Amino acid sequence: MLHGLANAGLGYLPDDFLANTVDPFPLFSYLVEVTVTYFNEYFLYFHQIVLLSIFVYSTIGVICIVFNIKKFSTTYYFLFLLLTITFSDISSEYISYTLFVFAREGVAKQYLLGNMFQPSVFGVLLILSVYQFLNNRILTATILVPITTYFHSSYLLSAGLIIAAYIIYFLTEKQVKKSIILGLMALLLVIPTLTYILLSFSPTSPDLTKYAQEILVDIRIPHHTKIKEWFSYLVVLKIVLISIALLIVRQHKRLFIIMSMLFFTSMVLSSIQYLTQSNFGALLFPWRVSVLLVPLSSAIILGKVVTTIRLTLPVNPLFYSTIKKLSIASLITFSIASLYLFTQRYIERQVNVEMYSFVKEHSKKGDLYLVPIAYEDFRIKTLTPIFSDFKSHPYKDSEVIEWYNRIEIIKKIYNKGFECDSLRYLCQKYGVTHLLSDKSISTCGFMNLIYKDSQFSIYQIK
Repeated sequence: MLHGLANAGLGYLPDDFLANTVDPFPLFSYLVEVTVTYFNEYFLYFHQIVLLSIFVYSTIGVICIVFNIKKFSTTYYFLFLLLTITFSDISSEYISYTLFVFAREGVAKQYLLGNMFQPSVFGVLLILSVYQFLNNRILTATILVPITTYFHSSYLLSAGLIIAAYIIYFLTEKQVKKSIILGLMALLLVIPTLTYILLSFSPTSPDLTKYAQEILVDIRIPHHTKIKEWFSYLVVLKIVLISIALLIVRQHKRLFIIMSMLFFTSMVLSSIQYLTQSNFGALLFPWRVSVLLVPLSSAIILGKVVTTIRLTLPVNPLFYSTIKKLSIASLITFSIASLYLFTQRYIERQVNVEMYSFVKEHSKKGDLYLVPIAYEDFRIKTLTPIFSDFKSHPYKDSEVIEWYNRIEIIKKIYNKGFECDSLRYLCQKYGVTHLLSDKSISTCGFMNLIYKDSQFSIYQIK
């Protein structure tokens, strides 16, 4: 997001350290840049809504094919309602957060849909691809897979496994020519992603790469990369969920091959990573396929339950008509409630903290703020460069190390009570001009208080 906003020239973000590192998601940044330049940043939520719609459309489409459900039938609308309830943020807010996480999110705190517009959301295109493949739209299904990697290269492994599943299906059908064409097309289309990664993120040196990987795996994202950090009973239940879904779809050859390829390859690669403790293997995120398998499996099980219940009900046109009308009415009500919650959360995120307003109003070219490492929203809300924060990090090995050094400097300064010599050295070397504190501090002679409220103090460094 930051690269796109900086490229659009918002505030003084082009001068930010992170904005000048190698962009890991250039196409996503370009989309953000174009949107902000020709519309405004609020229009980014339109993209989020579109991708959410693709997710719902694709998921229910898969279920309709598997269970032979006619579109716009009573069963269709009732299932649509259940899926909306299961996957909606309303469920996490008012029904059960644990159930929501269990049914929709993958393992290792990874997911397709979040509260923010971010590159990972484009993973919904992989589910759309699966739906198109089941619908026998092979060309569209094939093209969608590499396109997903254009927006988020972490989907490369998932994309490769899906293409491999498509090829295996056609090989089992003795359609060798089609499988070859499909594979070559996918390989050709993924070349831009692979080329960009090789040119932009090739190792600076073996030692630097090794150290950068250790920083990411052990310090920055262990909740994503270390199995012992994220493995829990809930993960076991998700494995059971996927296994049940595989049993249900075992007669549907296409979907069974796709889900089996994703599930069993992920299990094997994850086991290898755990046994070898390979940092490179951890950063491949072999368990990321769970962000596709978990919501698909939840939908499949719901579809099985609904269609099974349907067979036990009497054939009564009035009954089905009533159920259909109630489902549509409930669906509309629930959708409105979800939109309201989405809007409220957006408004809450935009709450105008007085400190942010002050900085945004008074910042100028050349300003560089030192802020506590947890204030990752500072640069976006004020459009002002910061020295660094913990959440947002670069991906190039040498830049990861520089980012980590900055984080250690910030921690040292804030934890040791703002030693004047250390602070002056930081200002002279990096050009820091302002310091934000959220607690009472002893100041140095070259620090001038320019803002203070009940929570924050801002000092200008002379």
